[in-house]
Amino acid sequence: VGPVHAGIIEPGHFRFSVVGDTVLHLELRHFYTHKGTEALFEGAPIMDGSMLAESVSGDNCFAHAVAYCQALENAFGISVPPRGRAMRLIGLELERMLAHIADVGALCGDVAFAVPAAYTARLKELLLQTSVRFFGTRCWRGLALPGGVKRDLAPENVHALGSVIASAARDFAELAEIILDTPSVQNRFESTGILKRELARSMAVVGPVARASGVRVDVRHDHPYGRYRALSVEVPHYHQGDVLARARIRIDETAISARLIAETLENIPSGAIATSVPGDQSAEGFSAVESPRGELLYWIRVQDGYVRRCHIKSPSFQNWPAIPLAMPGNIIADFPLINKSFNLSYSGCDR
Repeated sequence: VGPVHAGIIEPGHFRFSVVGDTVLHLELRHFYTHKGTEALFEGAPIMDGSMLAESVSGDNCFAHAVAYCQALENAFGISVPPRGRAMRLIGLELERMLAHIADVGALCGDVAFAVPAAYTARLKELLLQTSVRFFGTRCWRGLALPGGVKRDLAPENVHALGSVIASAARDFAELAEIILDTPSVQNRFESTGILKRELARSMAVVGPVARASGVRVDVRHDHPYGRYRALSVEVPHYHQGDVLARARIRIDETAISARLIAETLENIPSGAIATSVPGDQSAEGFSAVESPRGELLYWIRVQDGYVRRCHIKSPSFQNWPAIPLAMPGNIIADFPLINKSFNLSYSGCDR
């Protein structure tokens, strides 16, 4: 598939072994989009690294930027101001809502349930326009920087932002109820693309894929960072491991993200949104962030204000090998649906 394609999908290679329409084996071949991102970090000024991090996976760009910044902050022992941590949480959870709402809509599109697919696109656009209205950017690019964030939320906008988020969450919850109660959707989603718990654990999958297979892992809960240290993060999980379970995880987590944003806005700290970062030290740092796709890791080595090495382990890199294990026994026509329920990034994997 790709790079010449009807959509904007990136290139990957999928080889099926089949009997009739039933898949016996699936082989993945990636790294067609390998672009040497980690090498681009080498020699870059430390304050420019967040821009490179944003380019690794475009739909999770804020999570990548925060992970890079946290690795640098951990290396230097820097504490981000409380208000800066709150702004980061709002951005991370809003990005998660955008991703999950879009993913559920895409799943509906794959089973020709067109009205919910269109309605989720409307909700996604509403949240993107909300980001522009209050923070000046649709996808939170250019906001994270080492030591905090670049843009603040004006006090008079706190209530307005909370109202939009709450309204979008309510609308999506009502839509999700319709989706899950529709027999044709149930027929396509249920028992399709099962990733059993034992396989999920042995493959060490992360994020919604893991939680849909009964593996209850979430960096925000297990290794809290930033503002999450002051909040209680629910970790929903299901045991079925099929497309339906992966959709339900995303639906549940959208509501949780809206609640986390609401709690943060209710008690948003005052003060600065960023602190200074030393530009002439040498150190190494590590960071873990729960991106919409799961556990995202950054390790960084800096010297005299420049990045000497940056290693990234994306959730997509971790989860791609599990798709062939969920495919055997299903029919070829269900592959787009199963693949979409994992929703992994080619570029984020290839780096």
